[in-house]
Amino acid sequence: MKKSEITVLIITALFVTFTLGYFVGRTGAAGTVAVAREVDAVAVESAGEAPSAEPSESAETPPPPPVPEPIALPTIAVETPEPTATPEPTPEPHYIDGKLRINFATQAEFETLSGIGPTLAARIVAYRDAHGPFKKLTTLKSVEGIGDGRYDAIKDQITVD
Repeated sequence: MKKSEITVLIITALFVTFTLGYFVGRTGAAGTVAVAREVDAVAVESAGEAPSAEPSESAETPPPPPVPEPIALPTIAVETPEPTATPEPTPEPHYIDGKLRINFATQAEFETLSGIGPTLAARIVAYRDAHGPFKKLTTLKSVEGIGDGRYDAIKDQITVD
């Protein structure tokens, strides 16, 4: 035989031995009980008595294998940031006393103000959506494109109420 054939036979034998050992080991005490009963039956037959179907009193039945306790796996706490809830404005009229309520106004309503076009109106709505409702009228100056001059032109037409 060649060296390679011997190597394959050895590896195969090791695999078969490992597999048999694995399955015998998994059956645990059940395999031991079967062997003990066969030995008792052989001993009884050699004594000239008929083997009984029940195990003899002298044969001790091993206790059942212990039930493994469940393994508690560690939990990983993942902190998810609480979503910052922006209070939803209640649907109310967008005008009070003839002034536009900037926390409820639509882009089209902003465009009705003097000096506010579609682009600037869209920026105001986007700023409000990103930062929440305006608390003071002067916060409107934080929107790109609204400076002191434009703010002074519209401040009498708007309210945060």
